[in-house]
Amino acid sequence: MAANRGRRWPGGYVRPRGDGVRVYIIRQVHDGKRYEVSTHATSDAQAKVELGYFEQDREQYRPGVNPAVSPALCLDEKLGGAYVAYCEAAKEKGGRGQCEARLSETDRLLVWWSKKLAQADLRRLTMADLAVHLPAGAPAYRTKLAVLKAFVSWLRETERLRDGEGPATHRMKLPKVRVDHGDPQRAVKGTRALRGYFVVRELLGPRAAHFRDALDVLAGTGWHRSELLRWLSQSGTVEPVPEGRESEGAAVLVTVHKSGDWHRTIVTTAVLEAARRLRQRWVNGEGFDLRTFTDSVHHAIEIACGKARESGDREHDGCAKNGRCLHRWGPGHLRHAVATWAHRRKLDAPEIALGLGLGHRGADAAITRRHYIDSYVPPKLPTPI
Repeated sequence: MAANRGRRWPGGYVRPRGDGVRVYIIRQVHDGKRYEVSTHATSDAQAKVELGYFEQDREQYRPGVNPAVSPALCLDEKLGGAYVAYCEAAKEKGGRGQCEARLSETDRLLVWWSKKLAQADLRRLTMADLAVHLPAGAPAYRTKLAVLKAFVSWLRETERLRDGEGPATHRMKLPKVRVDHGDPQRAVKGTRALRGYFVVRELLGPRAAHFRDALDVLAGTGWHRSELLRWLSQSGTVEPVPEGRESEGAAVLVTVHKSGDWHRTIVTTAVLEAARRLRQRWVNGEGFDLRTFTDSVHHAIEIACGKARESGDREHDGCAKNGRCLHRWGPGHLRHAVATWAHRRKLDAPEIALGLGLGHRGADAAITRRHYIDSYVPPKLPTPI
């Protein structure tokens, strides 16, 4: 660096830029610590002002910012709202990871962080400060850290934070998502849902025909309940089956995954008709309530349980004492029922993961590449309907 230094000035030295313009650099030692930082100044007068700013606050010096009048950068309602608005704009442009649930979660966790940081100046915030509020292993550690990392990155992109300011969140690695493939309760309830699906759908009364349709769509797609709701309430569409694959099904239902990605599922004629009836109900303003849907399924399960006990089914002997069926399952477990159904038909794990929209986590590089192609339609999984 010495070769690039030009003449000296009271604060350090002057160095020419690539375009030949001279820039004033502060180079000083205070209390055994050396400081060397550009002022961005190109004249003696500007450099003198910058040196005054530097002397006021050497640790937080920012070119062009007077620390005596510059307000602290705090995570308040206004700044958090600006970031959420930026995320909403990204969603409108088709950005990944910006579904409504994710935006709501981001907004909620920014409020959580604002309370924890208590008007602290983000420019002076350190990694040690963050560790006090969010120690490793704390509840929702990964999600809270991910929101903060994205928020700090946005502050740097918009130059609210400059190099060297704020916590170095870019150096913090998010812990890997723990996918509990061996959870026995999921597997057991998936098997129960597979056994009980056909019984329960017939026990849903005439007024619950739309819930029967919803069961059919979930059993025919392996979707989450929230994915069904997003297909109804947002821009879910129906596409033709790719050319040459017409034998796999009648159409492709396209919904939004919780990550914000589009997920395509080939369905049978029965599932397509059920989905269209649900969509028409939504268009007519009748809506679809997930809680009522789940309650109706649970009520049908209790009826089935009572009938099983009356017929002498010993498996349900303890249900009456328990107050509810011991073999209870919910609509959300149909996703696991679909996986069980496909596995019994000799599909391997990567194929099942791909069909359920899990290829981006999975086990195969080719699956991952295909998942990120927006128009890719995974093979039809064997489903109960």
